[in-house]
Amino acid sequence: MPEERQRAAACDAVSNHRGGGDSPLQRSVHRLVRRIRTVEGRGGTGKSSHPAREEFPCHDCAVPTAPLEGPDEWYTVHDALWQHAGARPDSILCIGCLESRLGRRLRHNDFLDAPLNDPVYGQHSERLRHRLRPITR
Repeated sequence: MPEERQRAAACDAVSNHRGGGDSPLQRSVHRLVRRIRTVEGRGGTGKSSHPAREEFPCHDCAVPTAPLEGPDEWYTVHDALWQHAGARPDSILCIGCLESRLGRRLRHNDFLDAPLNDPVYGQHSERLRHRLRPITR
């Protein structure tokens, strides 16, 4: 199964969960699912063997956060941190731009406890992997 389909399937599994209220993880996943479905909807009839694929550019610097080739910067942080950065719920930001907005470097506890935020998940960029790991001294 191609990596983007795995991501979409994981997003669907979490977004279809029906327990209690929406957790921060579920809200974050809902944003990603809406974005993925919007992009997939641009593929025409959906019968093409090559559906539309967006690289999800950062809204501040336009660097692809999910490039077709190479490392990605797919992650999810706590809602309060995202709001503090002045990001809209549907915004996409690379690690560098989120850190610029916050005026500090991200720490591992800024990220939600989710498979997407596992340092060995997918092909994360080196800087994202460094932020996802706790600092050891």
